[in-house]
Amino acid sequence: MGEWLLVGGALVSVWVEPRRVTEDIDLIGLTGAPDERLALMDAVFSLGLPVEAVNSAADFFVHRISGWRDEIEKSFDVH
Repeated sequence: MGEWLLVGGALVSVWVEPRRVTEDIDLIGLTGAPDERLALMDAVFSLGLPVEAVNSAADFFVHRISGWRDEIEKSFDVH
């Protein structure tokens, strides 16, 4: 399904503080392609979740950070 970057409160829940709760999952595709975002929304919808449960708007900010790809830490693979 592609490569994704988890940011925001969901990342904090997974990486730092498991007791942290969040209302949505900030998840963005690494390529920034529009079809990537649509594929994400299709996947969320097929799981029976509202598309609002996933927020991909963070790509607006992430893709503007110089060298952001060099700062990514790969945590796990999902198959």
